[in-house]
Amino acid sequence: MAATDFNLGQRQGGKGRGQSTGSGNHHFGKYRIRRKSVVLHCQFPLSEAEALIFLNGQRDDVTAVIAHLDAYQHLIVADGAWNDLHDTAVGERLTADHGATGTISAVIGDGDSIIEPPAGFIEAVNQHNTDFEKIMAYLLTAGVASADIYWGSGGEMDHFLGNLSVAAKYGHAIRLRFFDANHCYFYSAESCQIIGAKNKQLSIYPFPKALVSSQGLRYELDNKLLKQYEQQSLRNTIISQQADIRLRGNAFLFIQR
Repeated sequence: MAATDFNLGQRQGGKGRGQSTGSGNHHFGKYRIRRKSVVLHCQFPLSEAEALIFLNGQRDDVTAVIAHLDAYQHLIVADGAWNDLHDTAVGERLTADHGATGTISAVIGDGDSIIEPPAGFIEAVNQHNTDFEKIMAYLLTAGVASADIYWGSGGEMDHFLGNLSVAAKYGHAIRLRFFDANHCYFYSAESCQIIGAKNKQLSIYPFPKALVSSQGLRYELDNKLLKQYEQQSLRNTIISQQADIRLRGNAFLFIQR
């Protein structure tokens, strides 16, 4: 068991080491998000995400994602989540990755939730940061640029709100996509195009505020100022094959699965 305390400063290094593989679309639905300079295939799991992360939130069914772990170069598990994953293919993958080159797969946390730490468990002892933030610091240090996150929603609400804050803090450096039973959601500080999600619900939650215009929604937004404590855009509907979201500010976008 290695004890460490990650540097929570700026990202070091360039993009992650290598690209993930896998076709991506496995029993989850399929659409794309196009940002200014990159097309994100918002499938389940995301075929271009480098890392897969399991946090310690609500235990949604992840059978299909576990069946396709090879879509990810790196596998990171919060220590509390390890208790429910150690006897699955996740445990086998982490055991196989331990000590291997080209991957940073690990179980990370302060050790307060884990029952049986695996070989190579990284004990991050700083009690001023959550396990999710410790994982983000670990990925930044390794130069990882993108990650899919499961079990980040539900459970204890203070943890969920904390996860949103951490995602907003690191969202400029690491492209993060959360998946739960109901939504794919992500933090954004720029405009994007959502492709192939016609008839899906879309909610835009300012974090803390954003000036938003849209094209392709049932209730269009025209330079609408959204503020966390005043006005949000909840449960709108995408009505075209391509929806344009022009955003200045910061917000979370929740797309129905």
